[in-house]
Amino acid sequence: MPLADTLNRKPGDILKSDDWNIIIKEIDRLETAKINRDGADTLKGPLTIAESLKVNSNVTISGNLSVTNVLEIGTPPFAGNTGGNRDWMQKGIKINWDSDSLFIGLKNEGTNRKDAVIAWGDDPQDDLRFVNVLAGGEVQGKELMRIKPSGNVGIGTNNPIASLDIASASRTGTHPTAVKGLYITGDFNADNDGVEFRHSNATQGIGFGFNTIYAAGSNANQDLGLKPKGTGEVKVAGSLSVSGIVKAQTLTVSGDLSVTGSVSFGSQVRQMLNLWSTGYGIGIQNMTQYFRSDYNFAWYQGGSHNDAELNAGGGRSLMTLDSNGNLSVSGIVKIGSLQLGGFTSEDKQEWPIVVWYRNTDQNWDEGLIKLPASQGVFRKAGFGIHLHKNRQFGFWSTGPIQLFAVEGDTGNTYIRGNLDLQGSAFLGYESDISNFGTPLKSGFYQNGSGREIPGDVPDTSHPWTHLITARHSNTSNNHQLQIASTFINNDRLFFRKVAAGLETNNPGWNEVATRGGNTFVGNQIINGTLVTQQTHTIKIGVPGASYGNDGIRGEPNLWLDAAGTVIIKKGFQSQGMDVAERFKVLGHGEIGSVMVMDEQEKAIKLCERAYDPCVVGIISGEPAFILGLETEHQPIALCGRVPCNVDADIAPIKVGDLLTTSPTKGYAQKALEIAKATGTIIGKALESLSQGKGQITVLVILQ
Repeated sequence: MPLADTLNRKPGDILKSDDWNIIIKEIDRLETAKINRDGADTLKGPLTIAESLKVNSNVTISGNLSVTNVLEIGTPPFAGNTGGNRDWMQKGIKINWDSDSLFIGLKNEGTNRKDAVIAWGDDPQDDLRFVNVLAGGEVQGKELMRIKPSGNVGIGTNNPIASLDIASASRTGTHPTAVKGLYITGDFNADNDGVEFRHSNATQGIGFGFNTIYAAGSNANQDLGLKPKGTGEVKVAGSLSVSGIVKAQTLTVSGDLSVTGSVSFGSQVRQMLNLWSTGYGIGIQNMTQYFRSDYNFAWYQGGSHNDAELNAGGGRSLMTLDSNGNLSVSGIVKIGSLQLGGFTSEDKQEWPIVVWYRNTDQNWDEGLIKLPASQGVFRKAGFGIHLHKNRQFGFWSTGPIQLFAVEGDTGNTYIRGNLDLQGSAFLGYESDISNFGTPLKSGFYQNGSGREIPGDVPDTSHPWTHLITARHSNTSNNHQLQIASTFINNDRLFFRKVAAGLETNNPGWNEVATRGGNTFVGNQIINGTLVTQQTHTIKIGVPGASYGNDGIRGEPNLWLDAAGTVIIKKGFQSQGMDVAERFKVLGHGEIGSVMVMDEQEKAIKLCERAYDPCVVGIISGEPAFILGLETEHQPIALCGRVPCNVDADIAPIKVGDLLTTSPTKGYAQKALEIAKATGTIIGKALESLSQGKGQITVLVILQ
């Protein structure tokens, strides 16, 4: 009868190993009994083996064989986590031979993740090999790839020395024993048929020959571009030797090219560098190095490239030499010795050291000349500037603005700014002045005749007098200011304002010095520091008045610097609405930002959490009073009204609500938990905001 009937099983039932053993015994019994059967036994449905299946001889299965756990071939050499065995090898096929094993199956890595795994070997010498065996091929087959236990992968070699070792030809010579990354050997050409990396469309790429890097791809005339990443550089660590001409269209460097070694162009005499065209280049000709340009030369500092002629591109033009031979230098030209020709021995007294280019169209014949000993004011040899009588010598600033000028024929001199003299200045000298009320030119005057001059300053201690006259440049305007000083110790100063022609009616001298009291009429402006030596020396207004005429006005600022206390009688008024103190700020805060103290940095920063007890206050825009002089620090309102950044998305804000810090950086929020807000309140809302972020007026109340 059929075997299935012997076990009383139906098609589709699970066949356990015990059942299989019963079947084998039944087969052995039938074989022993030499029972001959007519017809074939049929096992319908799949065969499922729940436990391990161990086979010591050949088993032929025509249909599907389903093994629930592991199909193991050969005797297991080890048990547990020893040798080539691991406990996680629970689903798959195991092949054992002596102490070596191969596992192909799935590894449980968690829910819905079962990784496919190939595991092999039991010692560091066991390799994973991929061998191709062709019909009629090598007996041992052809090894295509090998993976070492170290992780190195070899293609074409059975001893990979790198993470990926590729040998496309038999190796000779000396090779390293270990390389990190990629190692490729082969019979490559220098500039083609090497190791190539190409775009998927095969048109562009880069190749590596045995001693070159070349452009690969199907496109003709393809450039090889070496580019840095970001703002880095393309560097050549060793020497770069170029035997021919380097052309810009052949070698393109997008970033900087840094050559640590030498750049050699060989020993041939030629133009070695062509820039844009052969009309611009650098070369060598018969012991001469030259720089060639069809138009201009320029030396720039800073800036960036542009295509405008003689344009520094935002940088500084240090020197230019244009196509006409004109040289312009922005800095100082230092020349050890310069001799210009063009003069004969007959006019040797005017041999120039430096001379301006003579322009006959403009009649420029001025220059710096050498003077003999017989000429000059002091009759000494030296150098001077020769001016045409119809010209002037001057200095100008941008504008142009005349700073200094000397007229060629009259010698009149103009100075725009202050004149700082270390010695004496003799701007005029009169030995006989009958009356100071007569029209006098502006200048310094003194009497050196040994007699007193009528109308002299009211000091008769010495016959000498000293007078400074200041007069309008219009000669018809005879009004003049006269300033005189005494002779003894120069401790008395007098001044008066007179008009010529009114000598008998002109006012007398006013004394302005340390003797007696001085009275000033009109506005007085002091550009320097006013220093008094006694107490209560500055009084403003009318004594006894009710402050109506009292006043000190500073434009733009008024500074009160006192050793003691500054007392204000009846209050301080300002358009500002708050009193603030300056604090050092980390980063940047705008007006209205809520700030907290950073203990570690000893400075304030924007708040970023609710109910922060380290809150300091709100950045003020126009405080009425500021404590501290550190102008680089920002003012924080201590009291008063200021605009404040608030976040009404946390909670709507109404007039009268107390405000505290919020998690919105630099913003305040409504204090929802008063008990928690103690010590974190920054103020009271004077305006409402139902939603969103904005600014409202807040009465600062720190509590």
